[in-house]
Amino acid sequence: QEVSNPQYIFVISHGWNSDTSAERFQSLANQINETCSALGISCSIYLPDWGPGAKQLTPWSAAVNIDAAAEGAFNLLNAKGVDPTKINLIGESFGNWVNQGIAQRFDGVDKILSFNPANELSRYEPQDHTAFSNLSYSFSTLSGADTDRPIADFNIRLQTPFNNWDKQHSYGIQWLTNT
Repeated sequence: QEVSNPQYIFVISHGWNSDTSAERFQSLANQINETCSALGISCSIYLPDWGPGAKQLTPWSAAVNIDAAAEGAFNLLNAKGVDPTKINLIGESFGNWVNQGIAQRFDGVDKILSFNPANELSRYEPQDHTAFSNLSYSFSTLSGADTDRPIADFNIRLQTPFNNWDKQHSYGIQWLTNT
């Protein structure tokens, strides 16, 4: 959803082996839209899709596409003339590193919310969000795919109802949608 001169801009970025059509991203976008409407706040929501770059056989082959995905999303937002001080980036796994690239290209955004940020085993070094946002939060689980590094102003460990690492690693966006 896009509105003229919004008070808030939300960018939701997906990770490896996913795309923006996944139910959890669509549900989150719908929840944000409903919340903004209920509060009388004007919001634009963008879901940049780097699906072809993300849908690779291994996370290592997807990781090499993160910078291009960030550049593409930045170019889209920049072409729309968005105000970076209104941008709130929400990411999952590698989507957090896409968001970091967006924030760096804008030389800072308002907030970054990282859910299940991918760890350094992906051969992509976890980035510190504090330098490119006014406020940042990182929500991780015990999934072996999540980084343990502090990357935000607030680093929070979520409890999940799952024992499976893959379900744990995609739990954060579901948790936010239902909160």
